[in-house]
Amino acid sequence: MNRFIKHWLKGGSHRLEVLRVVVFDFFIDRLFDGLNARNSDEKMVVLSHYQLAFNGFFEVVRSDGITAGFTFFNGYFWFVVWPKDAENVLYLDSF
Repeated sequence: MNRFIKHWLKGGSHRLEVLRVVVFDFFIDRLFDGLNARNSDEKMVVLSHYQLAFNGFFEVVRSDGITAGFTFFNGYFWFVVWPKDAENVLYLDSF
């Protein structure tokens, strides 16, 4: 996950909106190695007819000002890219 976040920060996967990965074994201390991540407040992801509140997640900022949040929730690693004009909400038609 650390490698992917660094890839995204360098401009990779620029069209990505949401990444959800099943996580079995994970070492949290390795996740933050070399990342300038900060704790962030609540934001919302709307997936079709389902709303997912992001609470107590971490956020990184790409050089173009786009931010992404990541957290672990119910056995998944979630990585969500926040649009600049969405008022802390990401709307997705399908997922």
